Amino acid sequence: MENEAAQLRQRNLKANTAELARLQRRRKLVRRRESRLKIQDEAEKEATQLRQRNLKANQEMDQLMKQKTQMKLEEEKRMAEDVTKLQLMTEALELQRLEHELKLNESLTQLRDDENIENEGTF
Repeated sequence: MENEAAQLRQRNLKANTAELARLQRRRKLVRRRESRLKIQDEAEKEATQLRQRNLKANQEMDQLMKQKTQMKLEEEKRMAEDVTKLQLMTEALELQRLEHELKLNESLTQLRDDENIENEGTF
């Protein structure tokens, strides 16, 4: 009976030792898995931060492009307005020149007419 009890203790000891070894391996595997999950979680957080930074950078670039386009359109509008003003000024000057020339021609015609009338009176 003592022998059986010793054998039973021996078997229990072996079983407990095997169970302890199995639990230690299991704990080691769990720690490795936790470590991998922690690394993976950190990598996902970094990837999320990078995506957010890229999104922000893209939004800023889009905003800058919109501003640049708006400035270019405004500049083109100002240039078109300046060209129109210049054309109107040129046309106004040409009109003034023609009016002056017309008045000059009218004055010359009047002088000739007066001269002709004067000459007719002397004949």
